[in-house]
Amino acid sequence: MNNIISGQKGFLTTLFFLILFFGTVATPLKAQATNMIVFKVKGVNLTPGQSINAKQNLVLTEQQSISMIAPNGQIINISGPYNGPAAAKVEQTNSGLANALSVLVSSRGSNNESLGASRDATSSIAAAQKYGFVPTPWLIDVTRSGDHCLWKSKRPVLWRPDVSQSSRIKMNIGENIWQASAKWTARYSKMVAPPNMPLLDGEIYRFELDNNKTIAKLHIIPAEVSSGPVLAAWMNEKGCKSQALSLLNTM
Repeated sequence: MNNIISGQKGFLTTLFFLILFFGTVATPLKAQATNMIVFKVKGVNLTPGQSINAKQNLVLTEQQSISMIAPNGQIINISGPYNGPAAAKVEQTNSGLANALSVLVSSRGSNNESLGASRDATSSIAAAQKYGFVPTPWLIDVTRSGDHCLWKSKRPVLWRPDVSQSSRIKMNIGENIWQASAKWTARYSKMVAPPNMPLLDGEIYRFELDNNKTIAKLHIIPAEVSSGPVLAAWMNEKGCKSQALSLLNTM
């Protein structure tokens, strides 16, 4: 397939198979000892990003709550009082990766032919420019403000959709924690961030590309968040919707 699939038929087909695939993954969770990723806690001695056994018994008081991501991408929210395994909640919730996918897609408008696009570079870039998501999940679009999710161990790669001319990129982190500038040569859409650029979870990153200023909030992805469905759900919950949609477009 060399061109982006157009029309609702292509989108609905892709959406159906994604929902079918991720929906069926949830079935064996109750019967298997599966790990879940802690996403958010309140009054519980657990850390976001921590991996726990789905059959582990959770005891929550009335003031305690926990949000977790199941292996199929479902977001499991449990509020106290509660006494039981996390896996028991998986089949009782309707929020999952399929729902996250629907939310992501609907936020892009009614023309959803970007999902189901071919995986070649030309089509990916065309879809990114038309629908506002990066061609690959691990690029920081310096022309758009928002949240960005990155691995701590990987050097960030900056991206711009317009490569027609050379530009000057300025970068600043927080309250003058770090700053730099560099020339961005024409014809190149990507630029590897300077090796001394620190990656700070929750910090604000400011970019200025030829007087176009954007602000990004960085979220470091925990090492335990590795699989596609869990990663896409984690990104979506953190607000990295453009990256999550890009990731789903590669599945």
